Amino acid sequence: MDLLDRYLGAIAALLPAGQRQDIVAELRDVLMSRIEEKGAQLGRPLDRKQLEALFRDFGHPLAVAGRYGPQRALIGAELYPFYIFAVKVALAIAAFVAVIPAMIGAFTSDGDVSGAINHAIHAFIPSALTLIGLITIIGAMVERGWIKTGDFGQWKVSDLPYISTKTSWFRTTRFEALFEVIFMTFFALWWAGVVDFPGSRGRLATTANCRSRWRRS
Repeated sequence: MDLLDRYLGAIAALLPAGQRQDIVAELRDVLMSRIEEKGAQLGRPLDRKQLEALFRDFGHPLAVAGRYGPQRALIGAELYPFYIFAVKVALAIAAFVAVIPAMIGAFTSDGDVSGAINHAIHAFIPSALTLIGLITIIGAMVERGWIKTGDFGQWKVSDLPYISTKTSWFRTTRFEALFEVIFMTFFALWWAGVVDFPGSRGRLATTANCRSRWRRS
């Protein structure tokens, strides 16, 4: 069973030291049972190629060891809804911070709408990425207990604001629809060659030519 020992050895190297022997013994029993069952179906011992296929189906050593190790999700399932809500708020803040100065600039520069949109895009993207990165780092630290949430889990329903269930769906839909409209508008303007995204100035003419050829075809 050279392949079995090699396979289990690769898994054992990735396991916690305190649990290594017990887990390897459990895996050996499971795999031996599968090998014997498969051999009984074929009426003969498995050859090397069939053993390789059996171990491959069981999983890569990294994946198998991960089933027994501690959970290492960056943002866990319980924290994920709070994380997504924080990301949406961050996007709204980044959009507000980018759009307001751009609108002021458009009014003070003889209605240069194209320049204002370009300014808004160039301001929004780095701000949004920075905020999302910061939220992700904070979320990961909370997930691992490095940041204590204190009494956050001791919330009461009586402290929640009253929001009618008849209108809550409209609030969510309106919020998401607003971002869809903004991003689709930016994309349409880019496609028409009115604005360019960060880092694309050098390629704008080439992109415009490609779009022109695409339309003619």
